[in-house]
Amino acid sequence: MKNSCPENDHRTYRPSNRPFCRRPFEAGLFALSLCLLNLTPEIRAASTWTEETFEGFSDGTFLDGGSNLYVSARGRIQMISRWDLNQDGFVDLVVPSGHSQTEKENTYLYINRHGEVDARTRIELPGGGSSSGLVADLNKDGLNDLIVSNAADSHVKEVSSWIYWGTPTGFSAHQRTALPAFSGRMITSGDFNGDGWADLAIACEWMDPKGDSKGKVSLIYWNSPEGFDPAHRLTLPLDGEPARFVLTADLDGDEKDDLIVQTSERIHLLRSVDGAFATGVAKAHLEMAGDVLALGDFDADGARDLAIGRPETVTILYARDGRFSRDDSLELAVQMPRRLCAADVDRDGTTI
Repeated sequence: MKNSCPENDHRTYRPSNRPFCRRPFEAGLFALSLCLLNLTPEIRAASTWTEETFEGFSDGTFLDGGSNLYVSARGRIQMISRWDLNQDGFVDLVVPSGHSQTEKENTYLYINRHGEVDARTRIELPGGGSSSGLVADLNKDGLNDLIVSNAADSHVKEVSSWIYWGTPTGFSAHQRTALPAFSGRMITSGDFNGDGWADLAIACEWMDPKGDSKGKVSLIYWNSPEGFDPAHRLTLPLDGEPARFVLTADLDGDEKDDLIVQTSERIHLLRSVDGAFATGVAKAHLEMAGDVLALGDFDADGARDLAIGRPETVTILYARDGRFSRDDSLELAVQMPRRLCAADVDRDGTTI
């Protein structure tokens, strides 16, 4: 198997070990492997196939570890989110590993050395069932920090989200802050209380060990010049429903960060103008279920619209005076979207 970086123009795979899964062939692979056992060593060594084009890749799906990947029209496997972790002008790779035969996986950072990325530059950080992450300078020291939300450590869901603080020598478990957030699914940052420091909102299933009756709640951890304190947080009840996705945006045009939270039943819009970050209760809602969200100006009117991904559709709700409505929307047919990314790729002023 030729295993190289995501920018290669083609891939060659062996049926026994491939990161890109052709589901239509899965049922037949067992029979195929039995046949290959009876082949000569020379024939077995040549039993590979090569994918070179978008059409060749389009009938397959990525496994869990490929959530940050897509296949471009040129047939290249590329990354959706890109970060320069050591600020040297080159894009580095962050790979939250999927669940395979082990109970938990670590998080890997691949450093870009002047255009070259390989395993020799890999930094391995302890993981606890990592589900989401982001890069931000939380303490304003000029160095990027890495924030990781954890879903489960094997069968244990009482895990924390971690902040790996950036240092001149890199990241280390010795320079890490733990923020309790059971079954963390998604994390985002924003200055929700307007004090000039980036806070963290975590979609999770926190339950108070003392028996708080609010049910499974999500959390906002407040940042400050002293950093984060696990006790300095705001609970988001969300009608007792676990959050699936969180997204930061200025919804009401007051130049303050607001928060969009997706649960299995509805979308909660926590807006600063409503005082939501004092109470944790949203006063505006969208009665729509979904799995993933994205913001973008899809009709070129200067307002950020909301895209909602569901198993077979992506629904775009157009923003009108800071509000969304199903009566002003567009639906696109898709298949099981894992992430949504909005960008003006052809520079015509309209986001796709």
